[in-house]
Amino acid sequence: MKHAQERLVRELYARHAAAAYPLALARTDGDRERAGSLLRVALMGALRRPAAPAGADIGGRLADELRRRSAARPRFGLLRRRRSAPAEPEPARPPVGPPAIADTLAGLPSEYRDALVETFLRGRTVQQAAEALGVPPQAVKSRLYYGLHRLVLAIEEQESTW
Repeated sequence: MKHAQERLVRELYARHAAAAYPLALARTDGDRERAGSLLRVALMGALRRPAAPAGADIGGRLADELRRRSAARPRFGLLRRRRSAPAEPEPARPPVGPPAIADTLAGLPSEYRDALVETFLRGRTVQQAAEALGVPPQAVKSRLYYGLHRLVLAIEEQESTW
């Protein structure tokens, strides 16, 4: 039985692959490896689906399966994304030390600096920092977000000048 199925698949592939391959190639943006993979999966899917009404051939089912499978590729993970070449590792930079962070922190506006000091340096929760600063907890969260953003940008700017 297994040999008969393999022979059937080979015959169907030989008969219909030449016509279906351009459709698979178009559905995979010209990627030959992905098109071949899509074609094989679609052929197996067309064979597994229940028989079509009388008069419908396997070629039509294969075309339908190609369209269906290419539209469903993110969900089923049938086609892998192209792998990019590994990037060259960046040369090691000296770590940013506490003095540089302290200088950068001192340059931030006081509302951001106070929120960062209360939470990160003094170890307080957002609620505790809000009580200490006399502002609502949402204001502390916002100041933390924007303060960290500014701090990171300033440190990256300093690193680029080294």
